[in-house]
Amino acid sequence: MTLCSNGAPLPRLYLLGQQKSGTTTMATALYQAGAVPMVENRSWGNIPAYISRESGSAFNHSRVLLAGNVKESNLVAGLMTTRACWSQRCLDAARLRWEARLAGFGECAQWESTLLADLSTDTFRWPAHAAVLYNLYSATDVQRLILVVIMREPLSRFKSGFYWEFNPKFLGLPRGVRHAHNRTLDAELHMLRHALPPDFKTARTVAHVLADDWRLDHWYRSMYSLNWRPWLDRFEPAQFVALPMRWALADLGRAVGLVASRAGVPLRAQAHIRGGARNNASDVLNRNAHAAAEADSVEAAHHMQWLVDAFFAPDTAELARMLARAMPRGLALGGGVAADRESVHQHLQQSW
Repeated sequence: MTLCSNGAPLPRLYLLGQQKSGTTTMATALYQAGAVPMVENRSWGNIPAYISRESGSAFNHSRVLLAGNVKESNLVAGLMTTRACWSQRCLDAARLRWEARLAGFGECAQWESTLLADLSTDTFRWPAHAAVLYNLYSATDVQRLILVVIMREPLSRFKSGFYWEFNPKFLGLPRGVRHAHNRTLDAELHMLRHALPPDFKTARTVAHVLADDWRLDHWYRSMYSLNWRPWLDRFEPAQFVALPMRWALADLGRAVGLVASRAGVPLRAQAHIRGGARNNASDVLNRNAHAAAEADSVEAAHHMQWLVDAFFAPDTAELARMLARAMPRGLALGGGVAADRESVHQHLQQSW
């Protein structure tokens, strides 16, 4: 996957994360700092809002120079649904088909200092994605990938993710209306209480089964140690930059700078994109924000506390242990602290 004379594999950076974890904001910051996002350059394609709002001379160069559907994440998603294509021969053939779509890059000289990035941010939750992505690259190129993970406090992410998909204002609307539904947070918590294993220890042993249960999606996305495990099993710790969400969003220039300095990539220093000289209409980021209501009943409140005590709290403790073990081997943690479990755990509690 080396298309240019500088020997850089394309793309080089992957922004991983979960819905409602600051991924849109982080993708915007990386884009504004100079990362070139893989896009679907088609009228019906999934052009991100932070690109489509640009106009004139500032219009994103990746949309001009990349032809066709070149989003690697779309290729991986297709391969993940066809397990018969997980052989190396099939993966090699898929890689060649994808590389053919990069013909629009033109002369390589203009890409010498470019960081090509896949900013499709809903990929961290799928264990198979780590395996497919790892095998899609050559042994040399896969070691040069940069994996940026942004994380939000689990209960907050769980509630926000639920209300993002099932906003109360759409409750009870007829079929055909956008986001029409009849689900409430109370019902969701009641279902989880009966569908989940009794504790985190049990859940960890059957995580591969739970990951495939669509009913548990909002819960599973908040289980960060379960999400991290397949990625750390495949890739080297030094390839990761882990960003607690509140730490990253408090100063996006600082977060982008950490990615640039730790990975040795050319990204421009930026002012805070939501303030200062850059405070304008185009800096409005993710408009898909919904106020999260709390559980409506005493029973649901008990279920929510059970969710925290039985799963989110022990999962966070396990995540702190995993990150503490990975930091001496090169993993960069935003706002990095001493590489012991207690320090990492405290930092997460304060910064995500």
